[in-house]
Amino acid sequence: MQRYISMNVTQKPFDNPKVREAINYAINRQALVKVAFAGYATPATGVVPPSIAYAQDLHRLAIRSGESAPAAERGGAYPNGFQHHAVVITLITAPRRKLLQFTQQQLAQVGI
Repeated sequence: MQRYISMNVTQKPFDNPKVREAINYAINRQALVKVAFAGYATPATGVVPPSIAYAQDLHRLAIRSGESAPAAERGGAYPNGFQHHAVVITLITAPRRKLLQFTQQQLAQVGI
């Protein structure tokens, strides 16, 4: 089972690749596994599981670097964060609450 963040890349602020990069770097996947899944998960390194033929390992793109998220954001169109843009997170079931709360906290650290 995979969990992922989906963005409408045709609408602001997600139409800006720097914003998407900031979001990518803002979320600490190892900490997410510990907090939201009690350690019983593996951070994804690609779009599909590695057991699927021709799966690409995108691990180098998914590494969190403390300075990378703010730097990516400063290089984008939103140097002061995204205070004026709504980010909607849909919560379907209660077990996902920890996942969403953790993600919200991580994104808030970079002004999202």
